[in-house]
Amino acid sequence: MAAERYQAVVQVVEGTDKVGVNPTAERLDFGDLSRDTGASRFINLKNPGKMPKTIWVVKSGELAELMKVDRPAKFTLRPGEEVKLEFNVRIPSSAQYRKYSGRVMIFKWPKVF
Repeated sequence: MAAERYQAVVQVVEGTDKVGVNPTAERLDFGDLSRDTGASRFINLKNPGKMPKTIWVVKSGELAELMKVDRPAKFTLRPGEEVKLEFNVRIPSSAQYRKYSGRVMIFKWPKVF
């Protein structure tokens, strides 16, 4: 089994329609966002092997409640297949002005059956 771990962060700031982007490949950094705005980040997954793999995406922490993934939490990645996971954060109007953080773990198991 292999696992990739990513820190996920967003800073909720005062103002209207403010979006500050912090692009990085090491973490899911959604930057600075004001209330009622959102941002997306992507992770590419590829299965170069000859067996299908079961992929399990697990979110944790306080940011997990604000973050949506465009795929089911558990899916199969066929040999040679490549997918782009989209992670979306939408800041509600009730959010406090502060930093929210969490983690995303992506587990990869060979699919035997």
